[in-house]
Amino acid sequence: MDMKNSSDYKLLDKEEDNPLTLIYRTNYYIKMILGFIAPSTFGSYSTFGYAAPAIPLIIVLFTMKDKISKQIKILLSIGLIFFLFPIFGCIFNGFSYVSNRWGFAFSFAVAIGVTYVIPKVINSSFKEMKTILIACFAISFFVFALSLVSKDVREQFFLAYIVLFLCTLFLFIFYYFKKSTKILYFVMIIFSAIFQGNFRYSSKGLDYLHNTPTQKQFSILLQEYTNSIKINDNDFYRIETSDLQSPNVPAVIGIKGTTYYWSINNGLLYDFYKEKNLTGNALSSHGLKLHSELFQLFNVKYYLAPEDKENEIPQFFKDTGEKYLEYKIFQNTEFLPFGSTGNGEHIENVKLGCNTLAADSKFSNDSSIFLSIPYSKFWKAKIDGKQTDIKLAKTAFMELVIPKGNHHIELRYTNTYFLLGIVVTVVAFAVFLVFTVKLKRRINKKL
Repeated sequence: MDMKNSSDYKLLDKEEDNPLTLIYRTNYYIKMILGFIAPSTFGSYSTFGYAAPAIPLIIVLFTMKDKISKQIKILLSIGLIFFLFPIFGCIFNGFSYVSNRWGFAFSFAVAIGVTYVIPKVINSSFKEMKTILIACFAISFFVFALSLVSKDVREQFFLAYIVLFLCTLFLFIFYYFKKSTKILYFVMIIFSAIFQGNFRYSSKGLDYLHNTPTQKQFSILLQEYTNSIKINDNDFYRIETSDLQSPNVPAVIGIKGTTYYWSINNGLLYDFYKEKNLTGNALSSHGLKLHSELFQLFNVKYYLAPEDKENEIPQFFKDTGEKYLEYKIFQNTEFLPFGSTGNGEHIENVKLGCNTLAADSKFSNDSSIFLSIPYSKFWKAKIDGKQTDIKLAKTAFMELVIPKGNHHIELRYTNTYFLLGIVVTVVAFAVFLVFTVKLKRRINKKL
């Protein structure tokens, strides 16, 4: 069954592009249930894909009543609850967009449960396992029936449940004829793990490898990442780099670009991009898309473009004669300096530090200056050492009122939530150490 064109990786649902909701879409829950032993991603970067024998083994776990199995069941139940509601994906992703990449931790709990149960099921009788094996047959046939009417199920889950059916069949035979299942479980888990990996990555399966760069693309990326743009300019400015192979190149080579990928966007900036119909989402920005007025707003002074596309950039960019790899460097002849006023004046001696900005002003009148830095309540401003208010401007940016005359301006970014997080982490670690020491002493007393 060739599923190279499978829609598996179009089925991420991209909850990060949508507002936080109380529950996921119905499709998410269906794929979550079916995906326990299938390597498909079922939404918000959630993947299970455990070895097929995990189903009967986890069922056995939930029939056990001893103290250790109870603890594992509580752990698994909590993990499943976290998968059920988007709010947990938001919390575990730093209160940004919904992402269940934390799910690898849930896999540890499943592995612990399977490991704990195996010694019991190896010594179980046919009578003890019969009902559980019949349940596994029923689950397999249910998925087979669904695959007749759903292409999605047929492409993403059918083969995984064929493996479950075969594993259940072998177990049924071995238990029925009172054969040792010790080696059988080992073989089935290894085989299932190999199947899962091949099914997820193979061109005959979900073809995840098809999403990776080719050797040629990788060579281009490597070139871009290992070179640097040499521009002798002390102004505060940005560079438009939307034609580069990777939108992360600006961050890697240390320039102020307008593109980035797989970062968490400022929410106001995201709203601004939507207003301007710029492509991108809460994770990325792919440049200003030739919106001429935005080049001034973002203080874009230079533009990188391949020779075959230089006619597509705005006419007010002129060729500097410099190049970055095969990209020509163009300069904005209508560049608007950072921190400009309405009458053409702007701040001077702009210096950037770690979460700080300093500058000087020599204005003839009291003036408002626009700062092309995304607004955040964590930015604080001082003029000549005295606190001053920062206003929200143009949906996403900052504005300061500067008195006439000579003044020194300071901006500092301090995320108090980050500091609170450090305090909570330290306190939690201290509590953990206290409980660990007490538990160790209690165990030593019993010994």
